[in-house]
Amino acid sequence: MMTRSLIAALVFLVSGVSPALAAIEFKIEEPAPAAIKSGIGQIAGWAVSDRRIVSVEAFINDIPLGNLPYGGSRQDVAAAFPELPDAGFSGWAMKWNYSLLEEGEHELRILIRDENGAASSANVIFYVTQFQSEFIPDPSAVETTAATVRSSEDGRIVLEGARVEGENVDIELAWDTASQQFLIQFIDYGTEDSPNQSPTANAGPDFRRTVTLSACGWTALGTAC
Repeated sequence: MMTRSLIAALVFLVSGVSPALAAIEFKIEEPAPAAIKSGIGQIAGWAVSDRRIVSVEAFINDIPLGNLPYGGSRQDVAAAFPELPDAGFSGWAMKWNYSLLEEGEHELRILIRDENGAASSANVIFYVTQFQSEFIPDPSAVETTAATVRSSEDGRIVLEGARVEGENVDIELAWDTASQQFLIQFIDYGTEDSPNQSPTANAGPDFRRTVTLSACGWTALGTAC
């Protein structure tokens, strides 16, 4: 007498129905939600599936940036998904000059496709603060020797009275746990008419409170608060 499992296997083979596949799983790591970006940084993350990933596309404000390189080494992701043989090479990343964007709020969308045409996407909102120029090629244009450095709270440093390309500017840095470095959080030229006000001008009165860095920990798959 055939067992139930054998009968089920025979029915499966006759019907030709494929077993359910695991969904595409991925994470956008850079930029993080509500992150403040300035200058040249990364758009990065990871993606896994039990089918081969064939493309990772990026869009900012619905404008396509093209396909991102995929296949970077991610042994942390491999440890989290040991059943997927390609998880160890699941990273994707590209450099991006965030200063090409206007100050204020922006949306990044990542679209992942596998070899069978299945797709998955996710969005993240981030903010941009910037200097007058999209790129400052001359190091001598950044003068900080006469500036005053203060810190009103742990993890934050304010550089007051710096001069960048001949303009007075205050620059605030904040410790970012995920990247393990201080990042620019606030650029203030101090005039209401300046096109390079802090993102507060475009993001509303609660902007600085909203994006204040919290004491997040770092896990293999990203930040965990």
